[in-house]
Amino acid sequence: MRNFTPLMRSILVAAMASLLPILFSIASPAQDFTMTIPLGLRTPAVDPGGTSTATIDLSPVGTSAGPVSLTCAVTTTVSTPTCLISPSSATPPATPALTVSTTTSTPTGSYPITVTGTDASGAVTLNLTLSVTDLTADYTLSVSPTTATPSPIPAGSSATSTVTITPSSNYSGNVTLSCLSVTPVVVAAPFCTFQYPNGASSIAVGGGVPSTVGMTITAYGPSPSTRNGTPRIYYALWLVLPALTLAGFGAGMGGKKWPALFLLLGLGVGVLFLPACNNSSYQTTNNSPQGLSTPKNTYTFALSAADQNGAQPSNATSGTGAATVTLGVTN
Repeated sequence: MRNFTPLMRSILVAAMASLLPILFSIASPAQDFTMTIPLGLRTPAVDPGGTSTATIDLSPVGTSAGPVSLTCAVTTTVSTPTCLISPSSATPPATPALTVSTTTSTPTGSYPITVTGTDASGAVTLNLTLSVTDLTADYTLSVSPTTATPSPIPAGSSATSTVTITPSSNYSGNVTLSCLSVTPVVVAAPFCTFQYPNGASSIAVGGGVPSTVGMTITAYGPSPSTRNGTPRIYYALWLVLPALTLAGFGAGMGGKKWPALFLLLGLGVGVLFLPACNNSSYQTTNNSPQGLSTPKNTYTFALSAADQNGAQPSNATSGTGAATVTLGVTN
């Protein structure tokens, strides 16, 4: 170094400094596990006092993964929510459970959760968020007409009704409808679909103003469609020209040939008109992939719903006060 000029020394020091991160990265062991929470929190929003859970997925990278120490922390200025991972140490592959708990005194709000897995090769950190909110339902469901129209319907056909979501004066949210149950329970029972505005998957509700959604109930079975052929009567119109020709020819030959000519003309008309009596072709399709049909019966659907926080309607989903619709199906 004594023979180096100051400039050369500076260049050498800078080069050695740039190599240090590379040398450390070569010396550091590669991460030998992965950690994910593929489904997130099963309940991303809970009432104060509620609990949410999640499954942590630990997978080895290669064959040398050792025990992974697991910790979690909730960012909060109060004593709750709290989180717990069980077991707190696991060797991949493993699926430890994460539990996040609140109390009835937990303030409403969003709480960031940090989950960390650490072993000799390094650490992996994941982030989740739990929302604590009042999930008391502030809307009700009703159906009109309570018997879908038309009813009864043959298997393979559909009927409709309308669902009304009525919010309280201070409620607002996005509500998704569902058919909670259908009775009686049979193979190939009818199924329901909902027609939200503008092709959405939910409907915005709020301001104390009721919102409506169309509902369609479909029974499995064959759906006949008719395709009409060309009526053969139009083909018969072509007989006008040969008829006039025969009339002129017969007039030139005298009256003796008229019976034979009219007999030939009558046979031609008969040949063309016979297929016109039944000339429509029929095609049958089945809306069940297995070719099943809904059995003859009267079916009752119980409706439910959930908003973006999981809040369900305040009226019952079974028994008196439930939002239900019935439909009769014939064979």
